[in-house]
Amino acid sequence: PGDREATLGLGHIAQLQYRYETAARRALAVIGGARDALAVRGHLLSAAALTTRARFREADTTLVTAIRLAEVLSAHNRSYSPPSR
Repeated sequence: PGDREATLGLGHIAQLQYRYETAARRALAVIGGARDALAVRGHLLSAAALTTRARFREADTTLVTAIRLAEVLSAHNRSYSPPSR
């Protein structure tokens, strides 16, 4: 439950095994309200699982969420300046 990277990897494996419901559950577990790079990857996995099940509107919304979160994280990283020594 605590290893989000492993959960994401298992979600990708489930997707490759055509176990889309399992992939979607794992993607949601990775996202879990987080707002970081792993959450972006979780949204992308979720969108892929939705697309393969022809749930295109939900997939589109999920992709937009991933893009917006990635943009926020990117802007935050650009504005970051390390402490001076």
